[in-house]
Amino acid sequence: MKYATPLNPLFRTALQLSLYLLMVCVPGTAVSQTNQAMQRRFDRMVPGSTSLDQIQELFGEPRSKRKIFEWWGGWRNGKFEGMYQATTLEKEGSGFERVVKRSVFDLSYPEVKLTFSVFDNPWQLQSITVESPNVLVFRLRVGHSLRQVQRLLGNGEWLTTAGSDYWWLTYEKAGVRFGFLRDFRFQKFPMRLDRRRVVRKIEKFDNKVSFS
Repeated sequence: MKYATPLNPLFRTALQLSLYLLMVCVPGTAVSQTNQAMQRRFDRMVPGSTSLDQIQELFGEPRSKRKIFEWWGGWRNGKFEGMYQATTLEKEGSGFERVVKRSVFDLSYPEVKLTFSVFDNPWQLQSITVESPNVLVFRLRVGHSLRQVQRLLGNGEWLTTAGSDYWWLTYEKAGVRFGFLRDFRFQKFPMRLDRRRVVRKIEKFDNKVSFS
């Protein structure tokens, strides 16, 4: 009867170490590949030109679809110029070749922490709100500090709205803004950011469209 030869202790230790490294490294590689795939899909989204069909081709059906508001869109010299309220349209509407009513919808993809804002009539991407730390926008991501943002992009313009708890550092020419939570220990004005001063949201938007 033949018996198996016992493994050399050093060989057995090396084998165990190799198996352990394989168990540790393979999941990390899989996560990295998943993040890279997500980044490639995100980079194909272009505010101002990407259609609803293209969004759904890359990300599937949204978890929810919410109508935000209705606006009026005007075309001048063959180009879409802006979104107007009815009262503003009366003042600015001279010279428009055509005017159509358009709605803006938020398409939510919570599993990847992305929200797409789109116009209808025709369907067109207006902006992408990013809450995922796995997506880079201008080499910046959710979780980066205010100092990192300003070091890369310089000083932007701070904006907020009445019902928002965020202050947005906006770079209009680049079509991007970074959302920072306000400090809830103080009144909203003047601006005070929370102690961490890190990016909570990023919005990449079509800077060729104005809301008046």
